Amino acid sequence: MQRIERMKDHLLILKDILKECKSRKKNVPMVWTDYQKVFDRMLHRWTMKFLELIGINNNIILFSKKAMSYQKTSMCVHTEGKLKDTEDIEI
Repeated sequence: MQRIERMKDHLLILKDILKECKSRKKNVPMVWTDYQKVFDRMLHRWTMKFLELIGINNNIILFSKKAMSYQKTSMCVHTEGKLKDTEDIEI
């Protein structure tokens, strides 16, 4: 359940940022990445090499590498009628 709460927190923060930018009439460049579909299916170093090969800006690649270094996961098990989460696991 902690994972869901963190996701809600992130979405609420993003909502506030977007409201503020809209009220100030500022553009907000954004990229949405579905990590489950992209990064979980191939090695991170392959993903970074692919981004380099197709000519993605180096700043974006460096940001992605840094973001992936913070990536964590957790496991959720349904047992005895209860849902149990593990602590965060570094990837």
